[in-house]
Amino acid sequence: MVNFPKSAKSDIPICDLDFRNETELKRQLALHVKHFGGGQRVEIDTSASQILVDGVHKYNFSLMDPPRPRPSAAVMF
Repeated sequence: MVNFPKSAKSDIPICDLDFRNETELKRQLALHVKHFGGGQRVEIDTSASQILVDGVHKYNFSLMDPPRPRPSAAVMF
């Protein structure tokens, strides 16, 4: 999920990422931000959870686990 500073307009939708390591996370998130947020150079700082666009801190991000399906009470055999 990408969080926007209070002064920024929310123009980037929430994205659903599927990654195995930090490199994949950075690549997928950078592509998503570049597609919706513009800018030529997108850098992802995972230690500070920040997204820099053209060298300027534009966004913060946070990772959330997907919701788990609720167990069904009825068991079918």
